[in-house]
Amino acid sequence: MTAPRVLFVGLGGGSCSGKTTLAKHILRILRSAGDNQSFILHQDDFAPREDDLPLAWNGHQQVRDWDTPHGAIDFGKMHSVMQHIRTHATTPPGFDSHDKLNVLPNVSIPDDLVSRWADTLRRAIITTASASSSTTDQRIVIVLVDGFLAYFDPRVRAELDVRFFTRCSREVMKSRRARRSYITAEENVWQDPPGYYDNIVWPAYVLAHQGMFEHGDVERGAPLIPPSCTDSPIPQENGSASSNEEDPSYTAAVAKEGPPGGPVKGLVILDERHEESSASASPSLGGAGGGSKPPEQAVTMAEMVDRACGEIVKVL
Repeated sequence: MTAPRVLFVGLGGGSCSGKTTLAKHILRILRSAGDNQSFILHQDDFAPREDDLPLAWNGHQQVRDWDTPHGAIDFGKMHSVMQHIRTHATTPPGFDSHDKLNVLPNVSIPDDLVSRWADTLRRAIITTASASSSTTDQRIVIVLVDGFLAYFDPRVRAELDVRFFTRCSREVMKSRRARRSYITAEENVWQDPPGYYDNIVWPAYVLAHQGMFEHGDVERGAPLIPPSCTDSPIPQENGSASSNEEDPSYTAAVAKEGPPGGPVKGLVILDERHEESSASASPSLGGAGGGSKPPEQAVTMAEMVDRACGEIVKVL
């Protein structure tokens, strides 16, 4: 029997940048294409229990830090689950997601976009599966890895075959997060207390991602080009925890991908905001109408889905 081919699609970005909504739209398209085996792997499912989270200062009060790259996610466990998925095309026995309990805002996309990409992906998957050298078609399983720290840990990063990053302004993400609540691993409801975004969420986002962009500009900076694997790794202030240093898989991942929080190979930015110069603004991703967008006009979720599906088809 031919082993399944697993394609890990990374969907990174800040909290409330649209990555989970994007993942669910892509999964809907895959379901419409007749694919009932692909799924979403939510990084939030690898958060430790609330009592095990590190503490941080929110003004004059210490609170649990759900956003730090140093303790908010169990990267070792996440990597282990991804390795199991790579081999078996499914999550390990007993693995469960609590994402189903989280409610997202309804951001619709056109039905014709869904049907167009469902048809394109169906044909691409069939073509790829039948091209296998085996006498039987190879099963293709697309795993959408949704995470606010998707690219921080080199082990997790090394598993990702396609790499997207949803990005929007601090103000937009802060406004969205203020309207959200989250279900924890214990199925408790967490809502940010006053000041939490400015004191904890945003600084943690910058800490985890500034090494990925020119001048450390997480809002507008272009992605940095990683040094070749033969170059010495660039030291990062947001580097690894000491507990990883003796892990052979971690050492190998750093050699391949670079340090934690560093530049990401092949990163595709799905940016809600174009550069201020309208002359350099990107044309419509859907190709309809041509021309350029006005400066600072938001890229719609439909355009993000369009771009992401196009990139996925390229690697099938």
